[in-house]
Amino acid sequence: MDATSPPRVDAERNRRTLLDAAATALALDPEATLSDVAHRAGLARATLYRHFSNRDSLLDALRDDALECAKIVVANARVDEGAALEVLRRVVTGIVSLSGRFRPLLMEGIDQDPEFLKLRQEAFMPIVATIQRGQRAGEIRPDVSVVWVVTALMALLAAAVRMDKGRQEAEIVELVFGTFSSGIQATHG
Repeated sequence: MDATSPPRVDAERNRRTLLDAAATALALDPEATLSDVAHRAGLARATLYRHFSNRDSLLDALRDDALECAKIVVANARVDEGAALEVLRRVVTGIVSLSGRFRPLLMEGIDQDPEFLKLRQEAFMPIVATIQRGQRAGEIRPDVSVVWVVTALMALLAAAVRMDKGRQEAEIVELVFGTFSSGIQATHG
């Protein structure tokens, strides 16, 4: 196979299986070894090493995969449809469903990595227009900067992913969205 050939279907399936297993194994045990990941995936260690030469390359792949999933969630939130707070609830719901993908990364302190922060900001960029639309419509406080709103949302999501392993997704969504929306919602009175 030359450098321009697409990966074989089984190789791509194995890579996906390994990423899924790594997200689960590392979310359950941040000290899980590559052998633990291979075992959870039901694949040989040699297969894992063909895809990821070491723990760092696996974590890099997990980061890229989690951020790609976050971009898909934001795109699927239909940022141009409905009230701004409805859109933001859809984003929160989707991101919370990915908590297992982000937990091992956050436990490794990835949110201190400038490259991760830049890529995460890019993934959430489509909601900027939604927030601005919500401010113009009087739904979101106009005195709060869009940057603050996005940063607060990402911080609440990261805190929920780190701390709420035992809660149901719906509970986490309500906790995050309730805390978030009460801080940005315009009051009419």
